[in-house]
Amino acid sequence: MRNTLLSEKILALHLFGICALASISAQAQEAVPAVLGAPPRTITAKLAEKKPERVVDLYWHDDARRVCVDSYKLEAGRTEIRAGESVSFRMRIQRRCDDKSQKAPVPIKAVFSVRAVGSRKSAPDFVETSTPSSSAFSFAHTFTKAGSWQVSVVSHLSPDETHTVSFVVQVMAAEL
Repeated sequence: MRNTLLSEKILALHLFGICALASISAQAQEAVPAVLGAPPRTITAKLAEKKPERVVDLYWHDDARRVCVDSYKLEAGRTEIRAGESVSFRMRIQRRCDDKSQKAPVPIKAVFSVRAVGSRKSAPDFVETSTPSSSAFSFAHTFTKAGSWQVSVVSHLSPDETHTVSFVVQVMAAEL
């Protein structure tokens, strides 16, 4: 009987000690009142504007059964496009097979076109055709008025294989 009472007292003391330790550690973790500490600060960062671009990835298997990807990237030459100012558009084709760079295909013909978004005309407002000499090539265009314009590049790799990359750009009014 005495052993039972003794063990109950020891258990009660242990439980009391655990509760006291938990209370002390909880008090240590409480936040410091704002009156005593430094005022809260907000860190802000302004991200640089990104040039309008579109990337299209085509996945396929070559003759050696490797996983290959052709990346077609069309990018505007500036972040802010204004009517009356020339802007260049660059197309770059890259090829990777099993995460190793390979020689990218060179189109036999590339067609650049510009069309006003929401236009009722079926034909583009501007078309230019070129014969690229490498997998990276560019076009230049001057927008005549402000608004939304769809820019497209159709790469003809063979008579049967073509790939189109397009995106919409916002053209602002010319500065006075």
